[in-house]
Amino acid sequence: MNVTGQRVPASQGRTTTTRSRLVSGTLRLRPAPSQCSRVAAVAAVLLAAGLGGVLPALVSAAAYVAVLAAFAALVLVVAGAVLWSRPTMVVRAVTALAAGSLVLLAVLQVAVGLPGATGLERIPVLQGTPLLLAPVVLVLLVVDAVRRGPDQAAAQPYAL
Repeated sequence: MNVTGQRVPASQGRTTTTRSRLVSGTLRLRPAPSQCSRVAAVAAVLLAAGLGGVLPALVSAAAYVAVLAAFAALVLVVAGAVLWSRPTMVVRAVTALAAGSLVLLAVLQVAVGLPGATGLERIPVLQGTPLLLAPVVLVLLVVDAVRRGPDQAAAQPYAL
């Protein structure tokens, strides 16, 4: 099969690769997950679960905040699952963006209040979850990135 999943006759002499191997990343070297990245992945999923728990209250208080929180929770679940197995810089950046947006949302709500979201003060879990777990996720991601350093490409021998 070629990368599009079509069968290629052996007589053509092409190297065949399945789409799943190409998409799953087994053709490239993957960094091994560290303890710090795994704890960050668990914290990201717990943060998403906390947001999912207050989602019905968010819908009644401010629908646009509920949409933002639901999207951030979905991104955090997917990023947490990928971060558990493949802690690349892109996955760390996506997770940090989702967690950072929740910190920004919580800080704006506490500091000046969000427009049209007057009922959010009645949801104490919303103020506690992002203000406690999201910075933990951010710190763990930064510590993991600093400890790991940049990914080094394998030396490619040149055929002369």
